[in-house]
Amino acid sequence: MIGRRFCIHPCLFAISLSQIPAPPHAGIALPLTATYSPQQSGPVLKAVVPPTIIEKSPQEIIQDFPQLEGFEPAADQSELPMILKKAGDNVNVYFHNFVNISAQEEVVQERLQPDGKVDESHKQKFRYLLVRSARKIDFDLNEYRMDKKGRPAEQKVLRGGTLTKGFASMPALLYPDLQAGSRFALLGRQDIEGRNFFVVAFAQVPTLSDFKEKIVDDLGAHTLFLQGLVWIDSTNFQIIRMSTQLLPDPSPKPLLQQTTVITFEQVHFEGISTPYWLPQEVVVVTDRTDGRLRNLHRYSDYKLYASQTKIIYQPE
Repeated sequence: MIGRRFCIHPCLFAISLSQIPAPPHAGIALPLTATYSPQQSGPVLKAVVPPTIIEKSPQEIIQDFPQLEGFEPAADQSELPMILKKAGDNVNVYFHNFVNISAQEEVVQERLQPDGKVDESHKQKFRYLLVRSARKIDFDLNEYRMDKKGRPAEQKVLRGGTLTKGFASMPALLYPDLQAGSRFALLGRQDIEGRNFFVVAFAQVPTLSDFKEKIVDDLGAHTLFLQGLVWIDSTNFQIIRMSTQLLPDPSPKPLLQQTTVITFEQVHFEGISTPYWLPQEVVVVTDRTDGRLRNLHRYSDYKLYASQTKIIYQPE
C-alpha cells in the first residue's frame, strides 16, 4: 500500500484504462555507458539514468501520456509562476480548511495477464475516513477503512499487490512550501469537454523533496519519488486530474513502474460555503518483475464525519 511522509497515493471526464501507458523500461535492458577509473584497467559500466518528464520533448511525453493528444504546446514558460502560485494558494486553502470526511469507497484489485486480460480480481467496499492529523501540519491527513459497523475493516490484498491509498493528499505536491522539492514545466493547454486546462509537468528532486512515496508489499518497503502531469482549470486554478509515475531509476528492483491517474470532483457540504475537490476515480497500475496489477478506486457519498469514538491505529 502507499503511505507518505506527512501522510503524504460531477466527473469532468472519464479515464480510459487503455490510456494507461505501459512502463517505459519494463522488460528491456537499460543502456550502459563506459567510464574509466584510474584504479581500473578496463571500463566500468554504469547504467544511464533515463530522462525525467521535464527533460523530454512534448512529442516524447505524448508517447508516455496518450491522454495529452490534441493539447496546444506552450510557446514559453512565462505563465508558469502565476499558475503555480494560484494553484498552490488553492491547495493551501484545501488543506488549511480541511474537515473530517467520510466516503463510500469501492476497490477492485486485478491481476493482469500479459495481453491485458484479467486473470484474478477481488472487489471490496469500505467506509473511507479522511481525518486531519493532530500534528500541526496542514497537509497531514490520516486515512482509515472501516466496515459497516464503524470498526477497522478487514482488507484483503491480492498476492503481490498493494491496497493503495493517499490520493486526497496528492495535491500537496503543489503545496506552496513543498513546490521547491520539484521541478516544473508548463507543457501547454488542453480543452476537455468544453473546459480549458493548463497542463503542468513535474519531477521531484529526491535531495530536496519532503513528499515521499512509500510502497509496502510482500517484497518489503520502498521509498520512491514521482514525476507526472497535473491538469489545472484555467478559470479557477483547481487541480482536476493528476497522472503520476515513478522517477526513472536504473537500479535493479522488483518494482518496475507504478502509474496513478486521479480524477477529482467538486464536493459541497451543507454549512460550508467553500467546495472541496476530492478524488472521485483512481486507476493505479503496478508493474513488477513478476507481473502487472491494477487497482480501481471509486469514491462516492461524501459526508462530513463526526464521531465520539477515538480512532486507535498502529503507525505504518
